[in-house]
Amino acid sequence: MQRRRVIWFVACVAVLVVAGCSKRNVRGFYHVSHRQRYAITDAELRGLQFYISKDVVVHTQPGAGGGAAEPVIILPKGTPGVVVDSGPDWLRVSFEKGGAGVQFVADANRPEDLYWFATEVDGKSGFYKLSALPHTMLLRDGQHYVVVEGADAVLFVDKRDLEKLIKSRRHVQGQTRDGR
Repeated sequence: MQRRRVIWFVACVAVLVVAGCSKRNVRGFYHVSHRQRYAITDAELRGLQFYISKDVVVHTQPGAGGGAAEPVIILPKGTPGVVVDSGPDWLRVSFEKGGAGVQFVADANRPEDLYWFATEVDGKSGFYKLSALPHTMLLRDGQHYVVVEGADAVLFVDKRDLEKLIKSRRHVQGQTRDGR
């Protein structure tokens, strides 16, 4: 009986040690307010690690757009990506080395808005939230894709990267009446 308790205790400690030492990607939502409040520059955006919030599956639309493309592209939930371009209310994130990336757009007038999976629309300028369109059609590099799953995906950010960036800003400690 005593031996079982010791084995059980050692097993529990081992699980806790392994769990504590394992590398975790701590993810958080990335809001417009982060970018505005902390004046995050385009260069600083490129230094943050982003992730896709859910599985995304797209199919090439037959007979539309550019040349040969993969018939099905899958971005599993949590796929890491980096910012390769940005504008006042959008980010282009590449999820593969050398990839052109896909757009994410936010409403800059809503500070708590997230960056949503977005697309260009034929004959219009700007980027549009895919989940708000009547047909979830992605236009990328002149090629049209049908978004089968994940049109409502958003960007997550590595919270530790974002916290490190925020800590790099000047923090005033304040002062007391007696100068301490």
